[in-house]
Amino acid sequence: MAKVDLHNHSKYSDRPSEWFLQKIGASECYSEPDFLYTEAKRRGMDFATVTDHNKIDACLLLKEKYPDKVFTGVEVTTYFPENNCKVHILVYGLIEEDFETIQSIRKNIYELRLFIKESGLAYSVAHPTYSINNRLNVELLEKLILMFDVFEVINGARSRLHNVTLFKALKSLTPNKIDKLYEKYKIEPISSDPWKKGYTGGSDDHAGIFIGKTYTYAKADTPEEFLEKLKDKYSLACGRHNDYKSLTFTFYKIAYEFSKHNSSRIPKSIMSEITESIFENKSLSLINLAKISIPKSLSKKNGSMANEALIDILETFKKNGKIRIEDKFDILYDKITVIADDLMKMFFSTFEKDITKGDIFNLVKNISSALPAFFLSAPFFSTFFHLYRGRELIKHLEANYLGEISDKKRKILWFTDTLADINGVSDTLKNIGWLAKEKHLDITLATSLCEDENKEGLPPNVMDIKHIHEFNLPYYEQFKMKIPSILDAIKIIDEYEPDMIYISTPGPVGMLGLLASKLLDIKCIGVYHIDFMGPADEIIGNEGLSVFLRSAEKWLYSSFDEVLVPDKEYFDLLCERGISNSKLKMFKQGVSLNDQLLNENGKHFNINEAVRRIISKNPDETKNVTDKFDSVNAV
Repeated sequence: MAKVDLHNHSKYSDRPSEWFLQKIGASECYSEPDFLYTEAKRRGMDFATVTDHNKIDACLLLKEKYPDKVFTGVEVTTYFPENNCKVHILVYGLIEEDFETIQSIRKNIYELRLFIKESGLAYSVAHPTYSINNRLNVELLEKLILMFDVFEVINGARSRLHNVTLFKALKSLTPNKIDKLYEKYKIEPISSDPWKKGYTGGSDDHAGIFIGKTYTYAKADTPEEFLEKLKDKYSLACGRHNDYKSLTFTFYKIAYEFSKHNSSRIPKSIMSEITESIFENKSLSLINLAKISIPKSLSKKNGSMANEALIDILETFKKNGKIRIEDKFDILYDKITVIADDLMKMFFSTFEKDITKGDIFNLVKNISSALPAFFLSAPFFSTFFHLYRGRELIKHLEANYLGEISDKKRKILWFTDTLADINGVSDTLKNIGWLAKEKHLDITLATSLCEDENKEGLPPNVMDIKHIHEFNLPYYEQFKMKIPSILDAIKIIDEYEPDMIYISTPGPVGMLGLLASKLLDIKCIGVYHIDFMGPADEIIGNEGLSVFLRSAEKWLYSSFDEVLVPDKEYFDLLCERGISNSKLKMFKQGVSLNDQLLNENGKHFNINEAVRRIISKNPDETKNVTDKFDSVNAV
């Protein structure tokens, strides 16, 4: 069996699509062709290729040097003329004349497919569920399934969710399913048995880190035999999937390479020095650290946890030069979390004073002090979104090809700023937690708890999110506001893998839930238990602060996909405050006291109806859910 990494890039791929690289003016890749070949062979690849974007310079150079071990490749950018949706097709074994023809017709995917078929070229559809320019939809994905027979089912830059779901969907194809697609789109398949697909894998490496860690298996003794196996659909995909940490540090590596190529213009920074120690195994001493320009926000406090984290990074990599690259990423992520948390803690200490005084001007002014923490965290947010974008396509494959949606219990993550406190919202949520536990529903309450809070009576299905700062709300001294650690939170949220997010409070934990829903590209539903702003206006007595908080409330609830309210009074209230009535949904009022909780205003809030909506296949269709929960004591 021969192994080949069928998707990787060299310095000839020079146009980055990632905003982080665009902003600093970096190229997409800095890897030399010879390095790619040497690294592929070192990691056990039998043959090699390079698939740069619309360029074949690198693979031609290697083919000339190693004619018995290399075959040509290119990642062709093509488009569906229906809506200009961008698609990448990997093509192999082409000669220069083939490449020139492809360049002249590649703007139309139908013409490109016809040329590939007539020329008998080996190919594979790259990362098929990834919407490169946000125009890929269900119809176009189904057309790809009909039009092509070979698909990249393990792309080393994409998540396990996308890779595995696509592979399962393709494996589930039958002649009947293909016939239905043909009747729907009237597109002739590329072969006589289009329900049988071929599978490839490639690292999609842009930084020289993961070459050969994702690859394709085929029984072949020569590059030519290998390509024939691809065309005959006798190949298997193997290797690693990606995660947000690895992808983020891939971008850091490219930025580091950019700084090396632009050394006269780019000053040495902490991140570039640490990056050098990660990727080139160069040990850094504390003397070297002293030469690095440390941000003023870090150097203000010599004993800060941020400075300690920097020193820990350097000492760890110095003592352990042979740490696996993935383990280095985990270590660095944890340390960056400490640094970002320390910076945010400094900001929120000032924020607490400003909001207590009602000083909105100074509050806005001091936001700049949190910018270093944002710039440390932002690349992780970007890669998170990059990996999980396209959930609707995944849901479609699961529902229409795998039948998994109806069989799978939804995993709900329910965010709240209050749970251990004594109030109607926390009591309602505790009851939901206990009901979910009793009925074996996958609902977890996400909150942030203080050490001194009374945790008696809390259900066991609680995700306690680490917080970096806490303070008593002005005018609500009995309630402690907690500021969660963002990077620590997205790590445990990612591990939980929620299918849907619910949010019960408009505080920092609630906003964290909204951020998580955007990063994971999943539905986010807000529950409006009580009017927080009405009493706040009277108590605060500060018009500027009230306007600021009302604007924040409107932004938050407008950002939800749906907002659940217990009655018409709250429905009208939120409409008056500028929330679109198309987002507002009401829980049905209860009839039997055995099935009800009293909400915060003493009105009946039907908890059975709420949980039925959550666990049903469609929140608006509860007729198939017949379970009756046991009676619950009224709040």
